[in-house]
Order: sequence, then structure tokens, then C-alpha cells
Amino acid sequence: MRIALIGDGESPHVLKWARTLGGVPEVEAWVASSRGFPAGFDAVVDPARRLLLRRTGSHGPAALVWLSALASLGRFLRRCR
Repeated sequence: MRIALIGDGESPHVLKWARTLGGVPEVEAWVASSRGFPAGFDAVVDPARRLLLRRTGSHGPAALVWLSALASLGRFLRRCR
């Protein structure tokens, strides 16, 4: 079973959920983060199963930046299937 977590990867709660789910043999955890991933995520979730939604250096209206992030999230969730 695959489970996608979406939230702030720098939150200790998201790391706790990823660590808990990663310890279950039948579960493959995927994580999309709005801000980033601390070093602890490297041992918990493979970088190939992570997505960073933050757009650094993006210019233009915030709505366009978030629309771009939503498109990336949609592609990420399709990969999770």
C-alpha cells in the first residue's frame, strides 16, 4: 500500500508520521512538503518518493506560483498510484 503525506516536511509531526508509516512493511510512504525536508528524512523516505513544493526564485503573482505547485503535486500523486 502507498500512502502520500502532504504537509510541511520540516514539521516534527510529518517526520513522525513518515517514520511510523515507513516502519510498516506493507506501506510505502511518499511525502510532499511545502517548505523542505530536514536531514532526518533521508533515512526515512527515499528522495525519489519526495516532492518539494516550495518555489524559490519564482517571480510573478503568487497565484501562478501555487498553480504551478499544484500541477507538480498532481503529477507526484499520479506517480504514487
